Amino acid sequence: MGDANLLDIWDGLPVYSYAVCGAEYAASQDVSGLKPFLPDGIASLVAICVKYGPRNPANSIVPAEEWSGLRTDR
Repeated sequence: MGDANLLDIWDGLPVYSYAVCGAEYAASQDVSGLKPFLPDGIASLVAICVKYGPRNPANSIVPAEEWSGLRTDR
């Protein structure tokens, strides 16, 4: 798990970037099925947490049904 930056919301997909061991990654995630789990005002978030596979850091998620890296504290 690590910190990420929300870059944009593109057609409802959060686009984010993060770094692991000096390598930069950018990804997006289809969160349409997770709408009940998402905080209001997702477009105003900047700092988020990302979970990624330690063996494949390019494999990442921001929210899931039982976890959300979308920070609601400001």
